[in-house]
Amino acid sequence: MVRIFSTSFCILFLILFPVANSVLTKFRFNGSFTCSHKVAPFVQKVQVFEHDYLTFSDKLGEFNVFRTVAPNCMKYQFNFEEDGDGKPDDGFYEIYMKIWNTCMIPTKFNSKKISSYWFKTKLPVIDGIIYATENVNLDKFSIN
Repeated sequence: MVRIFSTSFCILFLILFPVANSVLTKFRFNGSFTCSHKVAPFVQKVQVFEHDYLTFSDKLGEFNVFRTVAPNCMKYQFNFEEDGDGKPDDGFYEIYMKIWNTCMIPTKFNSKKISSYWFKTKLPVIDGIIYATENVNLDKFSIN
């Protein structure tokens, strides 16, 4: 009985988590954060994640160094890597940032002032380097 269960479990596991060729994708992201009603520095910390559907999202990096280039603009440059996607059937990364900032007005639903931003750029799973630029206006996207 135990043997049948363990064999069935192994088959189910391989169906849910198929073996794939391992790739290492290196990301080189840059861009800016803008806020019309606050003076920089208004971003304190950014965490970057790759969304996984069957497991917890992979934390790819945490950053707290930004360059102020204007009273309402801060530049960023993030370098991180990931070894494949959590969704085996689409071939693209689903990358998002959690941004700790003082641009947004806190609400009872978000007293910690954390905003989430999903990258708009299509990011394929490749064995190589991906360069992307994303400019984030903190006045305009949803608060999570």
